[in-house]
Amino acid sequence: MTEEYCSGDGRSRATVTPQLPGLLAPARRWRLAVLAAIGALQSGAAIGLAWWLQQVLRARARGAGSQAEQDASALTTWIRDAAAGGALEQLALVLGTLGWVGAIAWLRRRERIDAEALGHSYVNDLRSQLLDKLVRFDLHERVRVSRGAVIVRFISDLTALRQWVSLGIARLLVSGLTVLITLPAFALISPGMALVAGVALALSTVWLVGLGPALREAARRVRRQRAKLAADVADRVAALPTIQACGQVTRERKRLLRRAEQLAQESIARAHVVGTARAAAESGTLLAMVGVVLTAALLSSSSVADGATVVSALAVIGVLNGSFSQLARVYEYWQGAQVARQKILNFLASPASLPSPGASSSRAPSRPAPAPQLAFEQVHVEGLIPSLSWRPPTGELTALVGANGAGKSTLLAMAGGLLTPDGGAVTLNGESVMALSERIRAGAIGMVSSEAPLLRGSILRNVRYRHPKASLGDVWDVLEQCGLSGWVESLDKGLDTRLSEGGSNLSLGQRQRLLLARALLGNPPLLLLDEFDANLDPPTWAHCFEVIQSYPGTRLMVTHREDSARAADHLVLLRDGRIGAEGTPIDLSRHDEPLLAHLGNSTNVVSWRCSA
Repeated sequence: MTEEYCSGDGRSRATVTPQLPGLLAPARRWRLAVLAAIGALQSGAAIGLAWWLQQVLRARARGAGSQAEQDASALTTWIRDAAAGGALEQLALVLGTLGWVGAIAWLRRRERIDAEALGHSYVNDLRSQLLDKLVRFDLHERVRVSRGAVIVRFISDLTALRQWVSLGIARLLVSGLTVLITLPAFALISPGMALVAGVALALSTVWLVGLGPALREAARRVRRQRAKLAADVADRVAALPTIQACGQVTRERKRLLRRAEQLAQESIARAHVVGTARAAAESGTLLAMVGVVLTAALLSSSSVADGATVVSALAVIGVLNGSFSQLARVYEYWQGAQVARQKILNFLASPASLPSPGASSSRAPSRPAPAPQLAFEQVHVEGLIPSLSWRPPTGELTALVGANGAGKSTLLAMAGGLLTPDGGAVTLNGESVMALSERIRAGAIGMVSSEAPLLRGSILRNVRYRHPKASLGDVWDVLEQCGLSGWVESLDKGLDTRLSEGGSNLSLGQRQRLLLARALLGNPPLLLLDEFDANLDPPTWAHCFEVIQSYPGTRLMVTHREDSARAADHLVLLRDGRIGAEGTPIDLSRHDEPLLAHLGNSTNVVSWRCSA
């Protein structure tokens, strides 16, 4: 499994094999060491509790003067004397017992905390890796990725892997050590009982392992249905206005309910397998307990085991019960994690054209030039642009016109670093746009495009999104330039007014002007405007276009409006990904071919004529 990625110059590509974050990273090693220590301590505490109960019960049974205890240790002698003593001495025995139980409880609590921290540490690294991959998809690659699939990657798959690390690996480490240490130590108390318990747990383990393929298949089927449901929900939320406008609410509700029912059926089928796995674990510990009791009965009849040994053995089985049940869950988590891991590796291996965030050429300038030279050098985009070389005039307002599909927006997307050409390169002052760091590119290029919509959040956050450190004074300046300051001041919360995703709670004209304000903030030397003038009424258009005309930088504008095209300094007609005509609006008006068709049949009839 390999991944293609774009190198820092934006041209060459390399192939690597994606890797998930290492569990033994320095930040996680000490937590694993702590968990291992907790497992060993839990084993010691379990054996200690069993020994303590055995000594207490034997002391009470034999009395203080038993000849069998003459050579006992000091601690054993104290337990014997306390058992035969008064209320205070017996209270001390009770407190000692509670101390052992409390130690086990505290270790279990500590295990859960450290295991959860370990899981989140791992998943945070993986989430960052997935996000890094996602932002490297260009416009064409994002079309191939379902929103629902992305949601499942970031939520369901990451949850499965977090459970494997925090509830799987951590429990495997702790509970595994507990079982491996406790059983041999149990053999020191009663070899026969330990053998019976070990055989019972071994049989349960064989049964559990046999359920592995069924667990994995059940996890895969549930995940598939969950991804389909997530994709449907994401698509329907995005298309909600269309659903309402076309009167298809009932139809879409039925569709989602069918998806939900399919997910429910697969989840119930998985519950059958999971329930069987947990029953296998519980049966093992129950069988071990019954075996210990029956073995104790046989041994006690031959005076090999006394009541104290039986009670201590049952205490050990009680500890093993919790640990072994957790090991059964570990196997369940592991099967689910294998499915999630494969899906994430497939996602990481998918082709991505854009360079990693922060990747830049060593020759990248620290600051863009005041009047940058943008150049398209033999760029090629499959199915859209066969081959094009062009240098927009520096410091001028250039309008790109042409029919839909002519390649206008594609050129702007490449200039803004949103799309990597299949061949050639787009450069800014001789440097590949893809080689510029995020910080430099954000400072050099302001863009208005439907591919870069408004975000859920406040007006202030949206306007300042490209330039987060801009002052409030600068924010109010660009709002004033775009004719929005009065409207924002009239809002109850002003700049803190919340916007819905994509600015859906605004009018189309307000959205466009906020997008323009975001692009203007910080005075970037290159301004890319993809139909920024759409949905603007004449007075608002006149106000905004005056700002654009007087802007001191290179401006590249896609438009279907006659008034915008006439007001540009330079005009370029695109046809089928090629430049059909280029010049000033006045020069092109003297040619013969009508320009109306190349402006997308706009209602603003263009009267000039130009040739191809």
